[in-house]
Amino acid sequence: MGESTATNRTDDLLGHLPKDLLHRIQAEAPAEAVQAHARHDLDDRGMYCEGHLVLTDKRLGHFRHLDGTWRGRWLPTAQITGTAIVEGLGMGILRLVCNQSVVGEFRFTLRHAKEMAKIHRRLERRMQGKEEASAEQEMPRADEKKIRCDKCERVIPPWTDVCPACLSRRKVLSRLMDFVRPYRWRAVTGMLLAVLVTVAALIRPALTKPMLDDGLGTGGAHQANFSVLMAYILLMAVLMVIAALAGGVRERLMAMMGATVSRDIRDRTYAHLHRLSLSFFSKRPTGSLITRVTSDSERIWDFLGWTIVEVFTSVLTIVGVGIALFVMNWRLACIVLLPVPLMFFFTIVFHKMLHKGFDRLFHRWSLLTAVVADALPGVRVIKAFSQEKREVSHFRDHNARYFDDEVGMITLWTLFGPVMQFCTQLGSLLVWIVGGWWAVRDFGSPNPTMTVGTLMAFTG
Repeated sequence: MGESTATNRTDDLLGHLPKDLLHRIQAEAPAEAVQAHARHDLDDRGMYCEGHLVLTDKRLGHFRHLDGTWRGRWLPTAQITGTAIVEGLGMGILRLVCNQSVVGEFRFTLRHAKEMAKIHRRLERRMQGKEEASAEQEMPRADEKKIRCDKCERVIPPWTDVCPACLSRRKVLSRLMDFVRPYRWRAVTGMLLAVLVTVAALIRPALTKPMLDDGLGTGGAHQANFSVLMAYILLMAVLMVIAALAGGVRERLMAMMGATVSRDIRDRTYAHLHRLSLSFFSKRPTGSLITRVTSDSERIWDFLGWTIVEVFTSVLTIVGVGIALFVMNWRLACIVLLPVPLMFFFTIVFHKMLHKGFDRLFHRWSLLTAVVADALPGVRVIKAFSQEKREVSHFRDHNARYFDDEVGMITLWTLFGPVMQFCTQLGSLLVWIVGGWWAVRDFGSPNPTMTVGTLMAFTG
């Protein structure tokens, strides 16, 4: 039980480290319990850098990223005789002393002051021979971000305060519907028009059977009759006009509703930002907040204006087509449904990968926006300290990560479409094989079990 607790604590403290540094620490200190971790982001010249301090029960390790590798060493805490934090203008220094000689100075900006203070307190307690702080004493306060989810014990990503695995999507959707409620009549009208368009689209293929069997006489029971054929063609034309008009009105209604709800969400979000404390903004990059107000609200507009309606009409189409097929010929309908289990399997597999991919891609975009939003207001400071190359390299790294994830999503998306299309064409191929054989077998029969009209209705 103790080993499991120590392992979980190590995962909490070092879970966000670069993998190569994490592997090095695990290899160099496999039997030591990690008790604290802190970042330091300034070198001896006051230039930005990437460094980490790791405190175990025996040693203090300090590592800095230089020339593509992690350089550092371990210092036994028993050799440390004094520690101090020197506060400066917008930065601080953790100073370590051994027998009146400075053995280490680690400079950091104020964003890492809390982490460095924890290491300083632990070293002070250790030098004074006091017991280590208990788990209850180190529990995060109400205003501090939790590292691990209380429910599932997964590590919470650094860019959010909520565990994505435990987030109730039903509650999120319910909160989103609160914004739709003032425009519910638009939504209801749009859904009814979507039903009308779907029904018209379902009726048109069903007219193929009587057009061929009765109008052209391919069914065997009736002679060809041009008047009957024209009547069905006229009915099909009326349905096309109705579907076009209803579809146009529906798209405008839903697009306007989506844009209006998106506007309300932007207004509410921006107003809510001004009611938050300064500590909230100190913990989050500006670019991430900008993305919430702009890009994320646009995705909500797309979801409300198109996705919900598309999902609703797709389900209605599947149910309607299934009923119509079984009414016309239940045996051939069973043949059509043979690839459906395969399609469900691929849908579930691709859904999981696409969901994770899009979530990661949106996060990458938020980080990329944060780099630009944080750098431009401080461009004078960047130029004063000659940090242009570092900022360009920083942006290039984030842009490259976003590009790599985007390429991965393009690969998944372009693979998903052909796979589903193949399954659909496989069903059509089976219908032509089985239904065609039945139609040829019963051709010329006064009471055929499969007519050309029925076969064309299934395929078109």
